[in-house]
Amino acid sequence: MNTTLLFLLQFLLILVQSSNTDSINDHLIELKDSSIQETLEKADFSFIYFYSDNCQYCHKFNPTFENLSVLYNNLTNDDNEHKRFQVLKVDARRNPRLRELFKINSFPTLKLLQYETKEIFTYEYGRDLNTLMEYFRQNVHVEPNNANYKSKVSVFQNSTISDFIKNNKNDRLIVFTMSYISDWEDYNYPVHFYQQLASSNKDVEFAICDMELSTDVTDIIADYEISNYPSMIYFDKKGRFKLFHTNSQNHIVNDVLNLSHIEQFINNINNDDITGKWFTSTQELHEYNQQHLDYEGHKFQKIGFNQRQSNNNNNDKLSEEQEYELLLQDLEL
Repeated sequence: MNTTLLFLLQFLLILVQSSNTDSINDHLIELKDSSIQETLEKADFSFIYFYSDNCQYCHKFNPTFENLSVLYNNLTNDDNEHKRFQVLKVDARRNPRLRELFKINSFPTLKLLQYETKEIFTYEYGRDLNTLMEYFRQNVHVEPNNANYKSKVSVFQNSTISDFIKNNKNDRLIVFTMSYISDWEDYNYPVHFYQQLASSNKDVEFAICDMELSTDVTDIIADYEISNYPSMIYFDKKGRFKLFHTNSQNHIVNDVLNLSHIEQFINNINNDDITGKWFTSTQELHEYNQQHLDYEGHKFQKIGFNQRQSNNNNNDKLSEEQEYELLLQDLEL
């Protein structure tokens, strides 16, 4: 390939990747000692996040704040345009005037300023995204602008997921989850790791099936024997598929699906030793599970539960009846 053409393609790839990252950063507004009035006078209300770089609780809140910034800070070509509401952040240790003005003694601290009256309200409720959005709705009467973010993740709640599965133009990954599950509460917002992964990966199409909201997906659940959430299925362009924790019975261990799991699954998708075998049909999956899948869900125990039984019988293989009798004895039934 021509060297100049190769360089141009590499440059365009870097440009596209950086634009995905910058789209979030463009919404972040930093308030500083040197620009207090000119920044605050641009909005009727300002929600201000005071943070410190070495604060672990701030690091935990940062993704939520970035989501708020994208949803409420609308990009405009007019720097002087007056707004109803804006979301700001302050590095409090580097801006002592602001720290003194808002009486900041700990991090993170969240304040709401009404510019006209100069009233300052300390936010003391939950720091999750939904609670914050409801607070803005009730106290500032503003709604998030969901158009600020163009998601690369398809979200399915009905049988249209079948069309996504059958489309073999690209490799596809579907996560089956529920919005109350740890790590998946904010899956539809821009800073969630799954959204970020979808934006940076051009070779795979990403989707989510929210089982809490889904209707008319029973055929999919039955066909692929999905009984555990969160879990995922990877489909390649040949029509084959691989599964991750879809029928896991050990909910104590396998109820977590995070960025590391997904990246490892994608990066090793053609390594059967790591990600398991490919299936070419749901019938093949059914036959395989009938031969290899034994129910063992009743044997998994949390640490500390019923340990007397386990510790005293490490060398003996108990039948299900014997285990049941021991359990009744432990419960004094």
